[in-house]
Amino acid sequence: MYLAWSIYLFWLLLLLGSFVVVAKLKVLKFFAVLILIAGLFSCGIFSYVFILNNGSSVAQLSERKDLWSLWFDFWIPLSFLSLISLVSCLVYFLVRLIKRDNVEQLVYVLVLLGQSALCAYHVISNMPDA
Repeated sequence: MYLAWSIYLFWLLLLLGSFVVVAKLKVLKFFAVLILIAGLFSCGIFSYVFILNNGSSVAQLSERKDLWSLWFDFWIPLSFLSLISLVSCLVYFLVRLIKRDNVEQLVYVLVLLGQSALCAYHVISNMPDA
């Protein structure tokens, strides 16, 4: 249980770091803003269903069916959104690495990549089940 909470808190920390990235990234700020919005939206829905209301991804175990239904409705769009942000961050990181960008910019992209990876992990690993 401590591992799950530490991963969740690390995700929140990377989300906060993404705000710094948006402010400091020199190239493609719009890209960073889109990744940040995808992460905030996923974190908001995930936190509302699972953290704040003790929801479950399994319908029979869920105390409130409206929470399970909300997660079921948002799971596919959030999965696509998180996978697209993860792949695009990975490609952008590799391009910056090949172009030998300065280390500060690579760290900013790594923060976005970590945030996207944890977003994809949290969303995809909690697939709704009936």
